[in-house]
Amino acid sequence: MYHKEYIQILKEELVPALGCTEPIAIAFATARARKLLGELPDKMTIYCSGNIIKNVKGVVVPNAGGLKGVDVAAILGTIGGDSDKGLETLSMITPEDTAKTKELLQDKSYCTVRLLTGVENLNILVEMTKGEDVVTVEILNEHTN
Repeated sequence: MYHKEYIQILKEELVPALGCTEPIAIAFATARARKLLGELPDKMTIYCSGNIIKNVKGVVVPNAGGLKGVDVAAILGTIGGDSDKGLETLSMITPEDTAKTKELLQDKSYCTVRLLTGVENLNILVEMTKGEDVVTVEILNEHTN
């Protein structure tokens, strides 16, 4: 009787992902924001719920040369991520993308990370600026929502 409902739940929940979903969700959000902005931003601010920050601190960001952190996932997603690939956003990262990410990590004002309080456990808000242009992308409750 519930067979179809179970199958539907599995189709929604079991999606391919490259690594831990929290850093991928950040990379997905920044890749989407960069796509909307149309070029590399001058700077960005990443606002995350505490649960996201906690989970990202403990895992290596895929294709980031062993690096960890919200800023790593955000910058790598911005540099070479493809948001059309969903939870596989970082699957096409090149060594050049990783090198550029490491370079941008040196500029502490390029990517700022802030804690969101009083929000859902899965909440990521990206704000990118290029000159006068500003793009905002929010991920809420699901890793690619």
